[in-house]
Amino acid sequence: MPPAIIHQGTQAPPSLRAGAVLCLGNFDGLHLGHQALLRRVAQLAGTGRQRVALTFDPHPQALLAPDLKMRMLVPPPRRLELLAQAGLDLLWVLPFNRQLAALDAAGFLGGVLAPLAPHRLVLGEDARLGAERAAGTEELARLAQGFGFGLEVLEGLCLEGQRVSSTAIRDKLAAGDLPGAARLLGRWFRVFGRVGRGRGLGRSMGFPTANLELEEQLSPAPGVYLVRAGLPSGVWVPGLAAIGNRPTFGDSEPSFEVFLLDYSGDLYGQELIVDMLVRLRDLRAFGSVEELVAAMQQDLVGARAFFAQG
Repeated sequence: MPPAIIHQGTQAPPSLRAGAVLCLGNFDGLHLGHQALLRRVAQLAGTGRQRVALTFDPHPQALLAPDLKMRMLVPPPRRLELLAQAGLDLLWVLPFNRQLAALDAAGFLGGVLAPLAPHRLVLGEDARLGAERAAGTEELARLAQGFGFGLEVLEGLCLEGQRVSSTAIRDKLAAGDLPGAARLLGRWFRVFGRVGRGRGLGRSMGFPTANLELEEQLSPAPGVYLVRAGLPSGVWVPGLAAIGNRPTFGDSEPSFEVFLLDYSGDLYGQELIVDMLVRLRDLRAFGSVEELVAAMQQDLVGARAFFAQG
């Protein structure tokens, strides 16, 4: 199936037809719960109706609570790429501004959605709309009926007794539980970034690293991780990543450094994709550079054993 048409702007997409099946949300991470929502849209749409998602940019919290400096599970441009590949016909990216934030639920449903003449709106069970997120699904269903379209509320998805949510995934990442985060996402947690200039500390110890500048994205807990890195050539290379502030050297600035196994080449200025697989250990301050190098060599032994298993 071809990717969805992406329309960005305050005006409705000109290709949007009456009778579409819509869903809306922030879709941070596009996790298994979001994927279930999109599958339900496709089921309801069948072959005769458009499958449409409406999302917001920037994330509402970035406008309403900027002090939180929220970082996303997937950086904004990548989120749109994932959504466009998720079986939709059309993706409407609605600019989130103060005027939109001030609308109550009736104003949003009546002013933004009702003119589209949708067949049905599909929401997750924890969805809330309107100024200060005041309206829950019961009120939204009543309002939708008054505006002439149906609303279906999809029950939350549970996996191994845990509710699938962006918050749960963030908690897994904060705990360094990469396999747990992957189960909720339906894929490995992936980091995107451009390789910048570092201090050359890794190279001086025999472990040349690519210093990644992340794209407005959440980073897992500090530590040493097993990873796979996607190079611009399309080749995937196993490696190790160290996330944190280099405690042995007394650095206060956090960094994201990737060491690629059996690879040599200049990656400066290029973009890398890094799949985070397993956390090996905490970062800690070693008594000497020699002790740090010995620990890194042990990390390398563990990495080779892991990747040898396939």
